[in-house]
Amino acid sequence: MIDEQSFKRISYAIACKRFPGSHTHDRIANILNEIHSTYEITGEKLVATVTDNGSNFVKAFQKFGVHLDDSLFHEDYIEADGEQDQNERHSVETVSFEGIVSPLLPLHQRCASHTLHLVATTDILNGINSLENIKLLYNDIIKKCTSL
Repeated sequence: MIDEQSFKRISYAIACKRFPGSHTHDRIANILNEIHSTYEITGEKLVATVTDNGSNFVKAFQKFGVHLDDSLFHEDYIEADGEQDQNERHSVETVSFEGIVSPLLPLHQRCASHTLHLVATTDILNGINSLENIKLLYNDIIKKCTSL
C-alpha cells in the first residue's frame, strides 16, 4: 500500500498462524484462503503474496494461484498508421473472482531476501563441496576460525 500523503510504501503483517501437521501445497492454499476470508481480503484488494522459496509454497501458487497472461499487456490501442493517440487512455478491466473454485490465491512473489540467503548458504556450500581441494581448504580455514 502507498501512503497518499507521503507516497511511502506501507506494509502490514496480518496473520501469524500456527500450522500443525504436514505443510502440503493444498493445506497451505486452504490456510492462506482462510486468512484472506477472515480479514475480508478479496481478489480485488490483494496484489500478491510474498513467501519463501519452499517447494510446497511454489506448488500451492502454481496450482491454485492467479497467473497473468502476457497478452493482457499488449497494446491494443494503436492507430492504423502505427502512431498511438496521445489523448487515448488505457483502461484496466477489473477481474471478477465470482464463481471460481476455492481456494484461489493471488500472484506469487518469491522473497528476494530468502533467495539471497539460500545463495549465500546452501548454494555456496554445494559449490565448495563439489571440488575436493576447495573443500579441504575451506574446512581448514573454518577450523582455524573456530579455534580463534
